[in-house]
Amino acid sequence: MNIKQRITSAYRYIEPNLFIIGLLGSIGFPAYYFIWTYLFPQPYENLLLRLVCTLLFLPFVIKSLMPKWFYRYKEKHFVFSICFSLPFFFCYMMIRNEWSVVWIMSFMAAIFLSIMIIYDWLLILIFTTIAACTAALIGYMTMGHIGAGFHASYLIVFSFSYFTGICFNYRNRIEIESKQLFSQSFSNGIAHEMRNPLGALYASQEVLLELLPDTLTTDPQHNRLISNAEISKLRDIIKDNISVINNGNNTIDLLLNSIDNQKISSHSFHYTSINDVINNALNVYGYKNKNDRNLVFFQINKDSMFFGNSILLRYVFFNLLKNSFYYKEKTDFKIIISVYSKHNETIISVKDYGKGIPSTAIKNIFTEYYTSGKKNNSGLGLSFCKKVIDAFTGSIECYSTENISTTFIIRLPIITSPTIDKIKYDSMSTKKILFIGNQPQILTDLNHLAYFYNFTLCYEQIYSDNIISIDEKNYDCIIIDINSINNSLLKKLQDQIDTTPIN
Repeated sequence: MNIKQRITSAYRYIEPNLFIIGLLGSIGFPAYYFIWTYLFPQPYENLLLRLVCTLLFLPFVIKSLMPKWFYRYKEKHFVFSICFSLPFFFCYMMIRNEWSVVWIMSFMAAIFLSIMIIYDWLLILIFTTIAACTAALIGYMTMGHIGAGFHASYLIVFSFSYFTGICFNYRNRIEIESKQLFSQSFSNGIAHEMRNPLGALYASQEVLLELLPDTLTTDPQHNRLISNAEISKLRDIIKDNISVINNGNNTIDLLLNSIDNQKISSHSFHYTSINDVINNALNVYGYKNKNDRNLVFFQINKDSMFFGNSILLRYVFFNLLKNSFYYKEKTDFKIIISVYSKHNETIISVKDYGKGIPSTAIKNIFTEYYTSGKKNNSGLGLSFCKKVIDAFTGSIECYSTENISTTFIIRLPIITSPTIDKIKYDSMSTKKILFIGNQPQILTDLNHLAYFYNFTLCYEQIYSDNIISIDEKNYDCIIIDINSINNSLLKKLQDQIDTTPIN
């Protein structure tokens, strides 16, 4: 990012607070002239210099009233005004007041204010250094000497305050930008996930239009008959649409709720077929054109199960496919996905014959915010893929030869491995289960299981006419002893469960 872009970024960052900054500056500079001249007199004051600073801050207050030509220079005016009115002004006044304690403290405050307002460390380093050095030069030329109160130790204190402030401000800026990039990455992922359901809904609406009559009759009493086959097809389409909407909502909830301090939660893990996940990913991936699907080849000898989340694993394949298709214009480009078992793990290979990755970049591709050779890339896709696979207690590796191919190897443990048993135990400890019934033996058995697996067990006893209230509680599982409940009460309970959110 060049200096002009940095100035623009710094201006946009502080723009919402410019009115307050302008108001404080335009009032503060003339006000402190009277304070340092009459209330607490100082050896030197300069009304003209203060008025110049006031005029520089005034456009921040009356920004909406400024002429149109001013907006072309507003960003440059912002940086110049802050640097002139803070480090330059206060450094010059400190020298002219012969390094008095009041002006040393004021200059220190000006340093921190300039760092807070111009948050970009490079701009602060360049412009405030130039401003302070220019003020020192003009002060020396005006007085003929730096000042009777000057001590070289002051420079050490100023430098420490200056660079410490820059370092802390830079760290805060990186933290803010990291959160913004992380949010942007997930918003892009959610948008990608929603594009496919919306496409499916669009296609189903076209089918509905085909089933409905093209024209309406003029007779309002005339009724058209719809065959049983057409009614069945309409019902199937509506059910599919509802399923698509529910899947889309579940996907959004999962992507938003699976992240806790950027850590994947195992709360939603279950047994899933790898073959089903990959086939589903290949079928619903948002290809830019229809021919792209023909560039992907999937081969599997024997299906394997893994313990994890199918949506998250599908999201991993979406990222790998997106990265591979970035270089699809290369001659003889294709993607080969292979699945095979070896020892106690399932190995998934995703190989593309694209541009390849330089050897110097391989070691960094799973690092957050790292990007190489791709425009509009946040650098979070592969790092999130690694988080997902790590959460499945697997591993992901990358091997590449430039201008030939790139291969991603995903290793997932088999479902009978001790690591999976530990994940299942940790996952069970977060579950909340409700038992509704009157059988003491069942309750005793469930209490033993709750003790062993560390899940939360809740108990509601059934009476002849009572309705169990579960509206305000969210359960992962509800177990009902149907031998202890009559049909009428069971129907009422079922109606209540149908309208209650259950994980």
